[in-house]
Amino acid sequence: MIRSVLSFGSNLGTREWNILRGVRLACMEPGIRVVALSPLYESEPVGEGFSGIFVNAAAVIETSLDPHGLLGVCMRIESDLGRARPAPGPDRVIDIDIVAYGDIVLDGRDLVLPHPRSRDRLFVLRPVSDILPGLRLPPDGIRVEDLVLSGSARGWVRRISSRKIVPSNFLNLKDLD
Repeated sequence: MIRSVLSFGSNLGTREWNILRGVRLACMEPGIRVVALSPLYESEPVGEGFSGIFVNAAAVIETSLDPHGLLGVCMRIESDLGRARPAPGPDRVIDIDIVAYGDIVLDGRDLVLPHPRSRDRLFVLRPVSDILPGLRLPPDGIRVEDLVLSGSARGWVRRISSRKIVPSNFLNLKDLD
């Protein structure tokens, strides 16, 4: 099993539920075990053309899937929750990115690991720092917590939930359907 980190974001619909539904679907996926889920954060969009602020979270998972298999699962969950690719405009019901996949560095046409823009986005770094502050991003091994403390990441984030979220509980929640 490889430890990986996923980032979840939503700025359309019931944003919090979209995140929790995405995590629930990941919990139910063969080859994926969700180990930890960060609190939820609101964040400003980074880039042009967004119509609303995002809700974001991060999850630590253990997976037996290879990086492309994990990417395929993430894209299928996005599709199942209503994300269309390509969709007009940058708004999205759900966005799931692979922030890191173990210590793997990959520079492929369809997948780059670690995620190429994660170091610059506070909406990714802050939730990851809550659940895995010592995570070192390859290739240089800089810690996520140090990136947060440096103040170099773009955007603002505001925690909107402080309760501990236990991913295994999602399997029993009927109101997430």
